[in-house]
Amino acid sequence: MSSQRIYTLGASPLMYFIAHELAHLPTQPAIPNIIVLLNDSAKLQRFLDGDSKITMRNDPRVQRQFMAAAEPPMYVSGKASAIENMIVVEQNKRSLLSNITRYTNSLTNQSNVLLVNPPMGSVESILETIWPQEMERPNLFMGLTERMQNAVVSRVPQKEFDFNLRSPHKRLKMFISPIPRGLYNYEESKKDLLKLEKETPLLCSLVDLPSFDISLLSYGDVMFLRLDTLIVETCIESLAALYDCKYRKELLLLEKPKILFKLLIKEQLRIIVNAYPFLKHLPNYPVVMDEHRLYHLVIEDLEESRKTQKSRMLANIRKLSTPNTDQLTGYFVKLAYATKTDCKWNKLVTWLLNGKAKLQKHRALDYHYL
Repeated sequence: MSSQRIYTLGASPLMYFIAHELAHLPTQPAIPNIIVLLNDSAKLQRFLDGDSKITMRNDPRVQRQFMAAAEPPMYVSGKASAIENMIVVEQNKRSLLSNITRYTNSLTNQSNVLLVNPPMGSVESILETIWPQEMERPNLFMGLTERMQNAVVSRVPQKEFDFNLRSPHKRLKMFISPIPRGLYNYEESKKDLLKLEKETPLLCSLVDLPSFDISLLSYGDVMFLRLDTLIVETCIESLAALYDCKYRKELLLLEKPKILFKLLIKEQLRIIVNAYPFLKHLPNYPVVMDEHRLYHLVIEDLEESRKTQKSRMLANIRKLSTPNTDQLTGYFVKLAYATKTDCKWNKLVTWLLNGKAKLQKHRALDYHYL
């Protein structure tokens, strides 16, 4: 089972780390049964010119050569070949949908597809636009790494297929959950998780990775973890960018952000329960989705963050990039519109952030400001 071919899709350091570690499993042959899917033929050529290797810096193990492709697998006849197992790591929602769409002809309802840290709203979009028919969908899984561990794997400047591991002796924690075919009719059940792990070759391979600490959870539990992270990041990133904080921790010096945290969280919880009504029927809902707990989680995150930790959103605005409001406050606004829920505070913050980004771009491109 573990020798089944696994395709990896995405160009993030985390994706390369997963592919690199899978290739070093004892069950893998000299040329690993891992296919690295690349965006285009030019990138594929650069990969081949680099000896078809993904390199982890300061790794004493012999580096493996990988098979790679820039197109979906095909038989000689031109018919699409089935992809049995695929791992996707893509931080941008539009890119994620576009990349998966390229391979839909090869993904059947028997395929196993793991989405690692998918952007908020992307799972719903995949189900609604790519596989609207439940019975045609592959077996979809969602993998989440802990928020504080996302910076453990980083790019190597000017080395496209190299990555650094900040803590090579520490296992990277990942929570994995099956995504139910009937997403909006979900009912909690944890009985079949162990059976699912044993019967799914992709999960077996991931659980065997010594550099990862994999936990298989129910979809409800993973949703709680995901919403925890989303609420904390939404509050901190949005207000740090609005207040022009050089460092995120500066928010603790001000009183008004603390009031705004509470207003945003209270409104977000109303939106969540209307958008995902199944959550309130889960046993942990009253504890996990408690506004006081979530507020203290935000404050705790700020207190424990590094003194020099900066806002990624503010950095993007200053680089004239579009801020990712649609994955933070904008995500709640979209859910609110769909469920006819009041969202004045999240909408206000979204408007202010988008306006700030627009003015920043205008000033940078208008010669009158030079």
